Amino acid sequence: MSKEASNKTDNVSSDNVSNQASNGVSNGLSNVDMYIDTLIKQQDEKDRQIQELHQIVAMQQKSLDKLTEQNQLLLEDTRRKPSLFQRFKTMFAGA
Repeated sequence: MSKEASNKTDNVSSDNVSNQASNGVSNGLSNVDMYIDTLIKQQDEKDRQIQELHQIVAMQQKSLDKLTEQNQLLLEDTRRKPSLFQRFKTMFAGA
């Protein structure tokens, strides 16, 4: 084979390798883009879940506050009323 024919063959081979490399890089970038999109969607979903959890925690805190207030009122009411023993004692002592 002549030197000129060999150079043409080398140039064609070099172009093929270059095109394959370019296609490989392009496919790799496409895969990276798809992976990034997947990660962004996952992050958005996690953000939504965190917002829902914050709402649930806020609702639970309100419920706890109401229960604490009710318990405090019951405790104060219990302290105001004389016990059953004290009522009997007053009833029989006054008789």
